[in-house]
Amino acid sequence: MSTARRPERHLVVVPAQPPHRHDWQTRSCHRTSQGLLSYEHCGGCGRWRVHLNRTATTTLVEVP
Repeated sequence: MSTARRPERHLVVVPAQPPHRHDWQTRSCHRTSQGLLSYEHCGGCGRWRVHLNRTATTTLVEVP
């Protein structure tokens, strides 16, 4: 019989956010072999998501 103690578990209660339309803003993106990977943040609730655009094409824009 083992005498090792189990780690304590704590319950974290997060207040519910009222429903809203996310305001996704791209914070960072880079190309991968699978497509364009974007890290996006919602300014309204602070939620993050990662978006993979497999159909992204490269467009070159000349900057004067």
